Amino acid sequence: MSDSNKDEQFRQLRKLAEDMLHQGDAIAESLPVDLAKLTHELEVHQIELEMQHTELAGAYDSLEYSQQQYADLFNFAPVGYIVTDREGIIQQANRTIADMLGIDRAELIEQKFNGYVSREDKDIYYMHQRAVFRTGNRQSCDLRMICADNTEFFVQLNTEPVADEFDICRTSVTDTSKIKKAEEALREALHREKELNNLKSQLIEMISHELRTPLTTILTAVDVLERYESRMAKAKKKQRYDQIRTYVWYLNDVINDVIVAHRSNDAIPKLRVETFDVTEFLEKIIYDMDVVTDAHKRIQYDPEANQSPELASWDKHLFQRIVTNLIQNALKYSDAAVNCSLHCNDHSITLEVQDHGNGIPADDRPYIFDMFYRGSNTVSVPGTGVGLGIVQTAVKAHQGVIRFDTNQDGTTFVVRLPRHAKAKQ
Repeated sequence: MSDSNKDEQFRQLRKLAEDMLHQGDAIAESLPVDLAKLTHELEVHQIELEMQHTELAGAYDSLEYSQQQYADLFNFAPVGYIVTDREGIIQQANRTIADMLGIDRAELIEQKFNGYVSREDKDIYYMHQRAVFRTGNRQSCDLRMICADNTEFFVQLNTEPVADEFDICRTSVTDTSKIKKAEEALREALHREKELNNLKSQLIEMISHELRTPLTTILTAVDVLERYESRMAKAKKKQRYDQIRTYVWYLNDVINDVIVAHRSNDAIPKLRVETFDVTEFLEKIIYDMDVVTDAHKRIQYDPEANQSPELASWDKHLFQRIVTNLIQNALKYSDAAVNCSLHCNDHSITLEVQDHGNGIPADDRPYIFDMFYRGSNTVSVPGTGVGLGIVQTAVKAHQGVIRFDTNQDGTTFVVRLPRHAKAKQ
């Protein structure tokens, strides 16, 4: 039976049913003979409608479930998601971006996204947004955003226009702060590795240069003594032995400088603190150095009147390097005696070393504590360029301070150390 015939018969049946309601059984005999068939078809149609309703209900439940899943994926995604218009006004935002910014998600809606971008990077976002709508293609950029507590964090934006929406785009916001920190750590490690390689090269070059001449001199002196000692005057013998002793001391100092320079390149060295009499220890250092110093370049130590033993808690080895390097440095650049003095109070001890040279050139002064730096007036003076760097490192390790005063009449280095230094754990 065609659909049009069915519709016609349904209309007839409805009319008959309405007439029956008004006229009772008077028209019962006028019912069509195929009533049973129509009733059957109505029942089938009803079943079909019920099945369709069941299918629609299932489809609705499935759609609702899918929508909930999409909402969960959107809201709880590991990256932030926003939907903005051409002006950058936020239309939708998930919970992740709200958590990143430390604000309620509802506060983001109808706000300009660039309001949460750092001032320095607003132009980056503007050009990024403009490129999306100009090209119609996905665009990426890196910038900094500002949290509610005014702290900044790095993000990467990936934005693409929404199909069939001329003025709408969607953006994923990925927190890249950890990646940036890892990149920075890697750059620092590479820079550190480069510095270490440079240091090794400098150490090798310096050692080969500084050790060759003293070793040659020592070997020559020993050879002369071996061959001609029996025929040499006592004064000549002493001169040769003093020469050997002087260069052995020099080599020992070079080796100590290399060791301390290597350690100080890693970090401020750890102190091996012990308590000792500073005045007695300083006098011993000066005596040992004065023995091998040229007669016209003596070390004048001026202890304070009636100076009693002064106890301090320092690293004796590092303190010795401070004294030795400052005095040796002064002897190199002074044509006269070098003055050394010690001043003590209850809280600190101050060491002063003064030379009578021509002073430190103005251009060199900012760099004299840099490791391996040698001033413009040191071309003809032997040295490693690490002495003052080692002194500064040792002073810092003791939580002390070092300064210098220089002019055309000479230079004075002043080191002040707390009487009792504390070793870092």
